[in-house]
Amino acid sequence: MASQVYLVHYSNVFYDEDKFTHHLPVLPEHNHDVNYGDAYAYLRYLADRNSRFHVTFEHNAILMTRQQLHQIYSRTALMLEEKGGHVLIR
Repeated sequence: MASQVYLVHYSNVFYDEDKFTHHLPVLPEHNHDVNYGDAYAYLRYLADRNSRFHVTFEHNAILMTRQQLHQIYSRTALMLEEKGGHVLIR
């Protein structure tokens, strides 16, 4: 299935006891928080199996700074390049 993915909206999920919140930015500080999904691992999994998909980013200005957004772009681009993908940031 991963080889067929064409587009990924790169966002995260926060799990609470009785609900979840989706469309959150994928911030590095959430990596080891068990209440967040592991979106970075998911993207890495896809990149291991498919070098031709496109990525859009969750970029809600209320939830992160411009600097954090650029860090997400850079972190993602580096990982995708390491996996052999082509990176074009517009």
